[in-house]
Amino acid sequence: MIFYSQTISLNFRCYYKSKQSQIISQKVSTNCTSLVPYGTNLGSTLNMDRLSKNLQRLIYLPYNIYSIIVGKLLSDGWLDKENLNANTRFRFKQAVARSDYVIYSFLLLSHYCSSVPNLDLGNSNGTVTYGLQIITRRYPCLNELYHLFYKNKIKIIPYSIYDLLTPIALANFELIGLRVMEQKETKV
Repeated sequence: MIFYSQTISLNFRCYYKSKQSQIISQKVSTNCTSLVPYGTNLGSTLNMDRLSKNLQRLIYLPYNIYSIIVGKLLSDGWLDKENLNANTRFRFKQAVARSDYVIYSFLLLSHYCSSVPNLDLGNSNGTVTYGLQIITRRYPCLNELYHLFYKNKIKIIPYSIYDLLTPIALANFELIGLRVMEQKETKV
């Protein structure tokens, strides 16, 4: 885990658009000397209005969140774009029986989501299935992962997979693998 110590005093304005399309500014002033694990101080953006393009460009994925998304992309997660010029969003869906894992994943990714996990109805061999789905906002920082994992809108394993497989990514991939092994054991 990466730690950094900061002693800063800054004054900046954070802009986002409200429903009335008005620009709201907020002054933030800090003078902090605490030791903070990188990426742990991200707050939730639930029920926050649409982010401006300038604010979206300022958002980057910390190492741990990047690794979590890579691990989920290797299993049940996927990325989607509306068109080639649009930003990318991450989606992750699991059966309602695995709701504890979906909620845990949501708590890790809540800074990047605009709503809580939603109920998703599916159809598998004529049977109605229920699942929980996490959907993030569309961010430019996810475009890099889209270009790595997709070619002509088809999901692939990138050539640089060795560089992407971190212990965090493997742990998130392994959690899905354990679920598959549990299902096979119960069928026997």
